[in-house]
Amino acid sequence: MKNKNLWKLILMASGVVGIFILTSYLLTLGTVTLQNYLQTDTALAYGEYSPLEYKADITKEPTMKEWVLNYVEEQGLDRWEADRIIDCESGWNDYAYGINTNGSTDFGILQVNSIHKKTISVECRFDYKCATKWAVNKVKADGGWSAWVCANKLGIK
Repeated sequence: MKNKNLWKLILMASGVVGIFILTSYLLTLGTVTLQNYLQTDTALAYGEYSPLEYKADITKEPTMKEWVLNYVEEQGLDRWEADRIIDCESGWNDYAYGINTNGSTDFGILQVNSIHKKTISVECRFDYKCATKWAVNKVKADGGWSAWVCANKLGIK
């Protein structure tokens, strides 16, 4: 009888420790806010809903690709065209760089050429958000993607 009670105590303790570790982990990741956790804990205690019905507030940053394509679309440009051009230019590698035969350099996911150094810094060319904003302005000013080699290769205006 003592062994049976001991096992119950161990299982109960390990469950509490497991819940504590999981909760600590989720709070550390920022997927569950402390306020949300406490409200849910209270709601569960009063039987408002079961633990299976509870869904944590998960805030996920968009990936680089999601952010870029969403921004391009928000600015009224075609996300499919942007995706094809960026895939061709850099393969979505934000650290991509190229040295051209004329000595100029291309940096970042959009492979922005160094001839634009007066309007965009090297740091900005490697920062996908900054480079995307710059590129959107350039595309709007130029009336299309013609400044990008891959746009011409792909037949995108």
